[in-house]
Amino acid sequence: GKGYFKPAKTISIDGRLKKSEVNKNISTVKQIILEVTEDCNLDCTYCTYSKFYINKKRTNRYLRFEDVRFTLTNLLKRRTPSKDNPIVLSFYGGEPLKNFQFIKAVVDFTKEYTKSGYSFRYSLSSNGLLLKKYSSFLVENDFEISISLDGDEEANAFRVTKNNSPSYKIVTSNLDYVRDNFPEYFDKNLSFLTVLHRRNSFRSIYDFFEKRYGKIPMISDVNPVNLNPEHKKEFNDKIRPQRPSAEEEALV
Repeated sequence: GKGYFKPAKTISIDGRLKKSEVNKNISTVKQIILEVTEDCNLDCTYCTYSKFYINKKRTNRYLRFEDVRFTLTNLLKRRTPSKDNPIVLSFYGGEPLKNFQFIKAVVDFTKEYTKSGYSFRYSLSSNGLLLKKYSSFLVENDFEISISLDGDEEANAFRVTKNNSPSYKIVTSNLDYVRDNFPEYFDKNLSFLTVLHRRNSFRSIYDFFEKRYGKIPMISDVNPVNLNPEHKKEFNDKIRPQRPSAEEEALV
């Protein structure tokens, strides 16, 4: 598909930002975040692109390396090379691994700069469906990966595929593969993102992840903003979490 970017308009920053300040910020940038695609291989019930929200439409566009080559090149020209101060490149979506060729192209591009004294780290947010398929590449390049998982099979029931099938067994099978084949990498580089909703709780989330993976996930509430009035009652009845108990609140 076509790229995201249109020719830039010239914007005057006189009186607001000094050119020297802009160049300084660019030369000391610590992280570059790239929205790889809006496309996703899940159709989560509580997704902000679902019927429960307004003013949302998934475009399913894919970012191309040609769209970012100029920006990355010019940014790195202004960035002082450093082995001890790496640039973090973060990929998210949608499901970023659906655009794996873009991720690989960016990583390959940065490898050329390591010869000149630059250093890089890579991070990725993923639903885990393609984790096993690309695990060798991710491990080889020491990616830090955040996997979206809401707990056990019942807790994860809102995270379904395009044909409304559960994703839990696929994702946990992929996670088990990485843990079994790359245990040190799994312990060091994998973390979890969990959405709190009607089918789980703080206690069930903590118990599941601690027992199965020896980790504590980052928990966020299901998005209550910009709800579609036609489906607000259903959202509150079926999706929105119940008020946690005092014991559960103490876990946060």
